[in-house]
Amino acid sequence: MGGHALSPVPPRPGPARPARRAHDRAARAYRDRVEILLWLAPAAVVTVLAMLWVGWAGRTRREPDRDVLLERLGKGLERPTALRYAAPRREPDRGTGLAVRRSRTPGS
Repeated sequence: MGGHALSPVPPRPGPARPARRAHDRAARAYRDRVEILLWLAPAAVVTVLAMLWVGWAGRTRREPDRDVLLERLGKGLERPTALRYAAPRREPDRGTGLAVRRSRTPGS
């Protein structure tokens, strides 16, 4: 028994037993297979979180009180509002009544 750093018994000198080598080989093969699948862990975590969020967001909620909603709507509609526009209105260009054409010669 023993053979790791925390063991109170020091490891025995000499070659490792064949059963121990087979166990080490199997453990190494398992570790390699698990290491290959580690890239799936973040995707699995994100999937579980998304499932939890969808379950929470899609839960049934209590029906809002219709009278309270109508009262709030009435207050909002009765409130006076000033009509404002997002952009100021442009003043129309003052026409002179004369049509001015550009000259056809480039120098004049």
